[in-house]
Amino acid sequence: MAEKLVTYIDDKEELFNEILELKDKQKRILLQLKEVKQPYRNVLYKRYIKGKNFVKIADEMHYDYDYTRKMHAIALNKFEKVAQT
Repeated sequence: MAEKLVTYIDDKEELFNEILELKDKQKRILLQLKEVKQPYRNVLYKRYIKGKNFVKIADEMHYDYDYTRKMHAIALNKFEKVAQT
């Protein structure tokens, strides 16, 4: 019984540390996203924060589907450049 309790406590601490790391990573990503200029920021936000597909994003932003996909590719490049600076 004592071993199970120790294992439970260790697992709980490990999960807590993982949650803290993920929250820190989330904050860094959101700060990085804020550095991306519009409309690219909106495309990334809608895709990765809101979880929308390209059809929905294109509709909301009044863009063509193919244009939205191209914007997404450009936006990812801009996001990556922000990370490198």
